[in-house]
Amino acid sequence: MKNLIVSFIVILFISSLVKAQSYGLDNADPSLFTKYKIPDTDLHSLWFNTNLIFNSSKNSSYYNPSYYAYNINQSRSNVNLTYSLSPQYYLLKESEDRVLSLSFNASGSYNYQREVVDGENTNNYRDKTNDAQLNLILNFSYNKYADEGDLFYAFGSNISADFYDTQDNSSDRYMDNFNNYMSYKIQNYEVSAGIGWGRMRNVNAVVSAIRFQERLKQVNALSKDLDEKTIEDLAQKFSRAGYYADVYDRSGKYLWQDIEKTLANDGVSLSGLNQYADSYIRETLSEITIIRNEGFETSANIKLNYNNIYESTWPINEQFYTLLNGSMAYSHQLNLNSQISANLSLSGGPNVLANPVIRQSYFFIAGLGYDYEITDRVFATVHNNLSITFQNSEVPGRILNNDLIFVLHIFVEDNLSLAASYTWDYTDTRYTSYAWENEGNNHYVSIGFTYYIDRALIFN
Repeated sequence: MKNLIVSFIVILFISSLVKAQSYGLDNADPSLFTKYKIPDTDLHSLWFNTNLIFNSSKNSSYYNPSYYAYNINQSRSNVNLTYSLSPQYYLLKESEDRVLSLSFNASGSYNYQREVVDGENTNNYRDKTNDAQLNLILNFSYNKYADEGDLFYAFGSNISADFYDTQDNSSDRYMDNFNNYMSYKIQNYEVSAGIGWGRMRNVNAVVSAIRFQERLKQVNALSKDLDEKTIEDLAQKFSRAGYYADVYDRSGKYLWQDIEKTLANDGVSLSGLNQYADSYIRETLSEITIIRNEGFETSANIKLNYNNIYESTWPINEQFYTLLNGSMAYSHQLNLNSQISANLSLSGGPNVLANPVIRQSYFFIAGLGYDYEITDRVFATVHNNLSITFQNSEVPGRILNNDLIFVLHIFVEDNLSLAASYTWDYTDTRYTSYAWENEGNNHYVSIGFTYYIDRALIFN
């Protein structure tokens, strides 16, 4: 612990010497966070990726090793054919009162391989392998607010399945033909439905818009504050930045075209910027910052979760839970530099399969956090996360895990990037039937520096 305290004192001392920019967040009305509205978004895309790979080889060899009483003369041939197909579909319809999201990913492949080894004084080996693999992922969610209020209902599903089959037919001169077959399936299906009250918005885009204004001033592309309407419009563009890649191949081109149109409405132009200035303002989208959320949300849900793992050489292992879930999330911007957050989730229910190994499971998850931006690109966070799992099974048990995390991050564009974190992880596992207990205390310290040299040394 002494070394930990010393390390953080050193980090704070270095951060006080770094010329971190200390403006940008104090020149905007804090109500921008609470007034921010989710932009209307209607995106959908369909992609197909396919590959066909074929390769073959053939070679002959002859040698006379000293430890054999005969020469070895053999020929070896290989043929390998692989075909894969991966369709993907993405749909997002988002507005202030409704969110509909659907994504589907499938990937399948087939591989055929044949190997033949013939020759005098060899094993005359033949092998033929067929492999087939299929992966499916489907995610769906729908949230709808009633009228103008904060009451909403929600539906969701999360489906994933992996299938794999392989068949190996081999033979040689010393044994009969033999077949080796193996298959496995991993499946997880979850559907949920519920109601809730409240709204939680990610307002990082508002921070990005204010940062962007600051950077425009730094490269002399702006001499005054942007109009509040422009800030709001930029925030909506930044909030959709990640969606462009799901629709356009050259996503950055179309995103920045839309940003320039918004700036033009306020009389600001990005033309004439040199390469440094252009890169400097575009860095806004990749800037390290705190995840900002504003609002309160609580919900009650029912979930059906079925999963199984099947292997041809092992019995099937499956679970089917009916879970009731209640959750709460709260996050608030205390000012333009700090926020507090809290979350709570309770869920549990029986395994409805006959004679299951685990008859019931109950989960408790809670978190509390505080984030503070000391200056622009210098922030500190402290978060505590607690989870408790109870299982009623042949061997009843309880697993408790608590993580306390401190992070200090300094990001200076010109020369220095610095990050330090400390984590205390506590785990307590108890199984009552065996009177077995396991307690663990783990401490993790991480410190990292990155220094960029942008000047050469000059000697006279």
